[in-house]
Amino acid sequence: MKKRILTGITVVAVLLFLIIFAIWQNQSDTEDTPPPVPEDSCDALILVDPSKPNPSNQYDLKHLKKNSDSSDRYLPVGIDTNSLYYEKALAVHINRSLPLTEKDFCHYGLFEKNNKPFAIFHSEVSTKKNAERLCHLLLCYRDYFPILLFGKFDDTTATLLSDVCQLSSASINGITYFYQNLSVKTHETSGSLLLHFQKTPRTLDLSKKMVALTFDDGPSSHTAQILQSLTKYHAKATFFVNGDHVIEYPTVIEDIFANQSEIGNHTNLHELFEHNTQGIIRKSIEETNKKVRKIIGIGTFVVRPPGGGTLDRYQKPVTLGYPLIRWSLDTLDYIEHQIASSLLERIQAQVRHGEIILMHDTKPITAEASDCIISYLTSQDFQLVTVSELLEFSSDGAVADRVYNNTFSKK
Repeated sequence: MKKRILTGITVVAVLLFLIIFAIWQNQSDTEDTPPPVPEDSCDALILVDPSKPNPSNQYDLKHLKKNSDSSDRYLPVGIDTNSLYYEKALAVHINRSLPLTEKDFCHYGLFEKNNKPFAIFHSEVSTKKNAERLCHLLLCYRDYFPILLFGKFDDTTATLLSDVCQLSSASINGITYFYQNLSVKTHETSGSLLLHFQKTPRTLDLSKKMVALTFDDGPSSHTAQILQSLTKYHAKATFFVNGDHVIEYPTVIEDIFANQSEIGNHTNLHELFEHNTQGIIRKSIEETNKKVRKIIGIGTFVVRPPGGGTLDRYQKPVTLGYPLIRWSLDTLDYIEHQIASSLLERIQAQVRHGEIILMHDTKPITAEASDCIISYLTSQDFQLVTVSELLEFSSDGAVADRVYNNTFSKK
């Protein structure tokens, strides 16, 4: 009898222990585990607080790189560079690091969630040169994709991001976030940011054809007509300007930038590289940069050598610290007695994906032909982008001192 009673007490005690343990475990899980974020609460969710547990597979960016396969590609999304958080690529298109000087860095990627692409940048910038380089990169993405940039920035960089790139900003837990074409909200229990995508002013399909129209020697009194045609067809171009003309037409420089086209550098007085030393060439490039910067707040990033030559007077390759942009399709608009149809015919006969097309916005015939050229290219499903965008989205990005004629691929 006593043995039965003792056994019964033991069973009851074990059951009570299991019940108490289950209740404790449930309370512990409730305390440590945040409630899952509803799938329809945001377009994408970015983990920025590594101290918060994340059991739900609804979090898009949550895996530690150290737990990943080294062959996988990841996007850094953490705050502390010593403990970055990553997520395996979601239909990744681009995953790169931007080459910057000093100890500055910028890691970034272009991802998709539910067929919606978005770009994320994690960066630290402390010098003006790196700040301008970062701005030029962001300008490639700003008009096509929702973007989120976070990290540490000095006052100069923050001003450029706000004033030149026209990004909105917010400070959350001591970290500065810049963003465009999306809204950002915090989700405190999960240590994450909820991103809601907004419509971008332009569309870009990375799987389709792209070309870059380029115009040299301006700006001039004819540039406005070309800008009108670009605006009409929601297209962009790159204008390689001369410094002396920048001073003469400052409002045209403003209009080019407002059109979201690109301003490239064509030296100050159209100095031919093969007739000058590298020191003189660099001085001419920087003089043009100063003039452009005074008008729009930022200098140029891509350089077009006058005449296309890339050797100095001593026949040595010119090294400027900028990508050198030549061309692969010449419209010959600088030859006398041209007619608009002949410019179009040359393009029709040669154009293909990745083409860099040479024209001059100082020529009245070019301004006259611009509408029919842009109309034709868009009718053939070519996306008209800037040179920097072409290099970023159909190549491996722009590399300083590399000479580019085109970005031909199998597309």
